[in-house]
Amino acid sequence: MHCDGLESITVEAENSVYHSSGNCLIETESKTLIAGCKNSEIPTDGSVTYIGSYAFESCSGLTEITIPDSVTGIGDGAFFECSGLDSVTIGNGVKGIGERAFADCDGLTEITIPDSVTSIGGWAFADCRGLTIYCEADSQPSEWDSTWNSDYMGVTRDCPVVWNCNNSNVADDGYIYAVIGGIRYALKSDIATVARQATTLSGAISVPESVTYQGLSYSVTRIGDGAFEDCSGLTSVTIGNGVTSIGNYAFSGCDGLTEITIPDSVTRIESFAFSGCDGLESVTIGNGVTYIASNVFSNCSGLTSVYYTGTAGEWNAVTIESYGNAALTNATRYYYIENEADVPDDGGNYWHFDTDGVTPVVWGA
Repeated sequence: MHCDGLESITVEAENSVYHSSGNCLIETESKTLIAGCKNSEIPTDGSVTYIGSYAFESCSGLTEITIPDSVTGIGDGAFFECSGLDSVTIGNGVKGIGERAFADCDGLTEITIPDSVTSIGGWAFADCRGLTIYCEADSQPSEWDSTWNSDYMGVTRDCPVVWNCNNSNVADDGYIYAVIGGIRYALKSDIATVARQATTLSGAISVPESVTYQGLSYSVTRIGDGAFEDCSGLTSVTIGNGVTSIGNYAFSGCDGLTEITIPDSVTRIESFAFSGCDGLESVTIGNGVTYIASNVFSNCSGLTSVYYTGTAGEWNAVTIESYGNAALTNATRYYYIENEADVPDDGGNYWHFDTDGVTPVVWGA
């Protein structure tokens, strides 16, 4: 439909083919919802039994929707590219969900599929990168397309699925997924990995050393592959001093990111971790880092300052793959010295933390 700014829908009472209710355009005889808008509420009086194909397409202002029990089917692309949608409730009357019905709904982190659903079309949840799918069914019904929870590139980035969700919270990959403090984690044993986030995540965030879920504590040890990829609204990230590795593409495409603090606990930064962060101006790198892979800072055209918490000798011992890391090696590098009296008179660049323990301050600046 592509009317992302549409706020209301009204049909004249004399119209014999269509009517409006709850800011929805409804074909009266077939009881099909033809079009919706960001303020739509699907009627619960039985006047809608089917949500038509692409009825809410690209309705970015739609944030939540409840599909009542009277609805039996959701058409192809019904909520395609509803990037602001973060809450969906599917009624127990729904039997079929069409192709790409919720594809590219970047803000979704969880959705429950009732056991009434007997068929789901291909790529129904494609590129819902931060989504966990909870299914009341014990296993996948035969009429669900093989790509129903896959992205468009194949099966390597399937949305994790929790089967028999009324009795279990463990996904088919063995992890429990939970959003804690606004960040999505994959939990197993006593370890938490920062999982793929909804791309709508924004602002300044902090990854803690540990998180608590259902009374159990988990140590946060890794920023997973693609965890914050394309979260363009992020402005700064502070990583807890327990994380030991930052995965491939972890912050790739976060072009709103202006600063990043990598703690001493991190030992490895994998390929393309910060690629395309062209707004990144400074990075603080802990002295525990031993390996920086290729392209970690590729296309980081704004990077001018690197604050390293170790000495020049320690920096020279770090393995830095040369390909795609010119932005890192060409930036002005500062070495950490806590007390001004210890700053050598050698014309080098040195820094310390401000009183907040976070902000880098250059000695002599």
